[in-house]
Amino acid sequence: TIIRTWVATDACLNSSSFVQTIIRQDTTKPVFVFMPVDTIINCPGDTTTAMRGFATATDECNNSPVITYSDVVMAGPCANTDTIIRTWVATDACLNSSSFVQTITVQDTTKPVFTFMPLDTIIDCPGDTIPANVGIAVATDECNDPPVITYSDVVVAGPCANTDTILRTWVATDACLNSSSFVQTITVQDTTKPVFTF
Repeated sequence: TIIRTWVATDACLNSSSFVQTIIRQDTTKPVFVFMPVDTIINCPGDTTTAMRGFATATDECNNSPVITYSDVVMAGPCANTDTIIRTWVATDACLNSSSFVQTITVQDTTKPVFTFMPLDTIIDCPGDTIPANVGIAVATDECNDPPVITYSDVVVAGPCANTDTILRTWVATDACLNSSSFVQTITVQDTTKPVFTF
């Protein structure tokens, strides 16, 4: 605040005066010069400001404004898939402030990966075709480990009784319903000669 006193004086030193008051204020908000963009990343992506961007701002009267941010996390449809509402605020020394919202969406589109796939196999009748005997698939998932592993069989009849081909489809499904699959072929053959019992 400037108190400016004006004085008018004539040649005989008579004078008059008055006071002018000049108030200089700062009502101008800071201006963001860089605003990190909204983004969609795949789990387990890095949501830190170092990776997703840090806002910068300038102010006409008080450089540099103080920049802060706060996050509100909204849970997604499955584990480790969140939407982060990141509010950036730039505040100058006179407490004028500007803000904007950056949205970071974390999704899971990555399929599980099989780390062990039972091999195709040929067994002799009456061999046991259960997974414990011919192999159990194992899988891992980047975001939601362990995935759920299931299998289903399609039986194709062979040329004679008890000689079938089993097409066993293994499926690994994570919490976000991404899935991977492969087919294991189990062939049951009969190469055993009859045995005379009398």
